[in-house]
Parts: sequence; C-alpha cells; structure tokens
Amino acid sequence: MESMSIDSLDDSIIIEEAMIKLEEKIRQLHNIERVTHTLVEETLRLHKETVKIERATYTLVEDTVRLRRETAKKIANMRMIVQSLRDINEIP
Repeated sequence: MESMSIDSLDDSIIIEEAMIKLEEKIRQLHNIERVTHTLVEETLRLHKETVKIERATYTLVEDTVRLRRETAKKIANMRMIVQSLRDINEIP
C-alpha cells in the first residue's frame, strides 16, 4: 500500500513539474507572439513611410527633369537674343 502512495506522489510531482514547464512554454509563446505582432506592425509602418519617400523621390525627379527642360529652353532663348544683338551691332 505504502509503495502505491509513493508511486502516486511521484506521478503527481512529475505531472506538476510538467505543467509548470508547459505554462512557462505558453508564456514564452505569448511573448514571442507579442514581439512578432510588434514587428509586423513596425514593418507595415516602415513600408508606408518607404512608399511616401518613394513617391516624394519620384516627384522630385519629375520636377528636376521639368526644370532642366525649362532651363535648357531659357538658355536657348538667351543665346538667340545674344546672337540677335550681335547681328544688330554688326549692321552698319
């Protein structure tokens, strides 16, 4: 009889230790889940910021190209004016 009680007690201790380990693993999984969720949220936030930066960069490139074209036209017009002035000055 006494041996059965000891076996029962040993089984109870083993089960209790296993439950404690299981609870710790569950806590660890919850922590991992929270960290993963935070990482996903941060990744989405960074993606949105990246898209905004890409759009702004694209706009800057378009504006730069437009300004270069406008500048090239103005330079061409100035050259024509200068040439016209030279031509006028050469006429007696």
